[in-house]
Amino acid sequence: MRFAGYRLLTTGDDAWQRMAVNLRLLDDADERLRAGARADLTAWLDHEAATTHHPPSRDRAAELDSLIERTRPVLGERRARLLRFHAGLGRGTSAVVALADSVRTESRPPTRAERGRGRRPPA
Repeated sequence: MRFAGYRLLTTGDDAWQRMAVNLRLLDDADERLRAGARADLTAWLDHEAATTHHPPSRDRAAELDSLIERTRPVLGERRARLLRFHAGLGRGTSAVVALADSVRTESRPPTRAERGRGRRPPA
């Protein structure tokens, strides 16, 4: 019954609903739903993402942002970045924080405490 519902939710014309449903199911208890979601996300990225020309609504974009970040360990960094790109979400929160940290540490001299330890903070 759940698989039939999954098929109904992912076969329509709404690419962003399809993505949200698939992201939610990546950590589902049902192996069949997890495998289907993983395969559908891969198929969408490989064959349809580049032809999805309308962005998600503001609410859907916020939902996708949260879902992509939550499932990043399952997706892997590359897929997460691709999904964010195609959804128009830009860089992930963790990537923005890492970039900001690297810019901050590269643009200032080390503090006295950092010099005392003989190293700079990790970038």
